[in-house]
Amino acid sequence: MPNKLTLYNELIVAFSLALDLEENCKLYHSWRTGVVSWSIASQLNIVNATSIFYGGLLHDIGAIGLDDHIVHQVIKPNSNYRKQVLSHSQKGAQIVQRIPGFDSISLYILDHHEHWDGSGYPNGKAGSNISLGGQIIGLADSLDIAMRINPFFNRDQIVDVMAKDINKKYSPTVFSAFEQALQNDFFEIIKKVDNLEILIEGLLTKLEPVDLPKENLGQATAEAFASIIDLKHAYTSGHSHRVALYAVTLANEMNFSVERSQQVLYAGLLHDLGKIMVPPYILDKPKKLTEKEYQMVKKHPQGTKDVLSVVSSLRPLAPLAGGHHERVDGKGYPLGLTHSAIPLEARILAVADAYDAMTSFRPYQIPKTPLAALKELGQRAGSQFDGDIVGVSKILLEAAEYMRDGWHA
Repeated sequence: MPNKLTLYNELIVAFSLALDLEENCKLYHSWRTGVVSWSIASQLNIVNATSIFYGGLLHDIGAIGLDDHIVHQVIKPNSNYRKQVLSHSQKGAQIVQRIPGFDSISLYILDHHEHWDGSGYPNGKAGSNISLGGQIIGLADSLDIAMRINPFFNRDQIVDVMAKDINKKYSPTVFSAFEQALQNDFFEIIKKVDNLEILIEGLLTKLEPVDLPKENLGQATAEAFASIIDLKHAYTSGHSHRVALYAVTLANEMNFSVERSQQVLYAGLLHDLGKIMVPPYILDKPKKLTEKEYQMVKKHPQGTKDVLSVVSSLRPLAPLAGGHHERVDGKGYPLGLTHSAIPLEARILAVADAYDAMTSFRPYQIPKTPLAALKELGQRAGSQFDGDIVGVSKILLEAAEYMRDGWHA
């Protein structure tokens, strides 16, 4: 695994991209907001520009439970989501406190919809009472929305539209820095989503270090994101952590090296990243899914792969985490791989994921006992699951005991 700061940065970048997944595309709203936030902060010579960049990347994390992406709700509001939209910055501030190093950043996320004249939300703050990070992220967020509403506008036209809100939404000082940041073709560069990957990659090499815990940073951050992934759906609390535990237990039983077991741990914690794009009404549905709904659910492993493939240190995890619904008989998804083509780690995750699904509450089923779940794994050995992994799966009974004792990854 890479050094702790690189892994930390790339986990944040990957998770922010996951927040922008839709059924057929990536919106890149968070990435553009993060890049522009960093550029404005740099114009103002702010010493904590890195923290503002992080805040820009995760500013909409509080909207993770929406059935429709918050960008669409800003452009074309739906009254059904008004309460969630108005509370998302407050909810986001609470969520990011789970992430190591995000205590101060949570304030920026809380404030990013406050307005200079006091007309914003959630607290009606005004003027300098709004954190500078919140002002910057809010302005960068507004730029992305303005570019989506006016896709054919050039830099000057966009600036003119936004300048009407100086002293209303925006501080004159911060807006002036924003105008400077958009000079030298920067506006044209950030219009193209392909350029955002290049900009993000470049930023990751020059971010100033922030004050972070020294031990287990990558694991603690992955655990935090696993908890946040599971927050989206009422019944999935703890699912990603349990899958990680079960998978590592199986890997250790199969004599994996420490480094390889660590990869299994990270893949287990992040295997459901792609589920962020699946609306809660589908995953929480107590009745049988329609074919269209089922096809959408089936896209989540590919979403996981796509997100983890974007940044270098997480790329090796992509086929492992994204392969947890493949079947050894080739009838799985997203690629329909057969036994030897599925990484062993992904085959382990498939068993761990199924075992937890069978023994946990779901809207559509009564949980099985651990012994009943093991029996069913045995019945599917050689078709859905790798028989060698199922052969050592009795060890999961011990892992279940750890869970009852309050274990975490």
